[in-house]
Amino acid sequence: MATQPGLQADALIADGQTDFSGGQDASKIASRISPQSIAAGVNITLARGVPAPPFGVSKRRIKFPTGGITNPISNVTVAYEEIFYAGRFQSFIP
Repeated sequence: MATQPGLQADALIADGQTDFSGGQDASKIASRISPQSIAAGVNITLARGVPAPPFGVSKRRIKFPTGGITNPISNVTVAYEEIFYAGRFQSFIP
């Protein structure tokens, strides 16, 4: 069995599980998750209960609207693009 560099073969567990309909549940220790779940998967997705490689990344240009958010105390407006690149945002859905 081929392993990743730095990962020992005896650290891998193969138990013959074929049903992954419960998805990944890393919120509990492995002995407390359902038999149809896995505790953690490395570089996989479990869409519809089927393990597969993750989807590719699609880079897209983002158009930022003009304007920004104004702090009511200091009356300073910070542009949306500046907020996005500073990483201080909850969600950005174009």
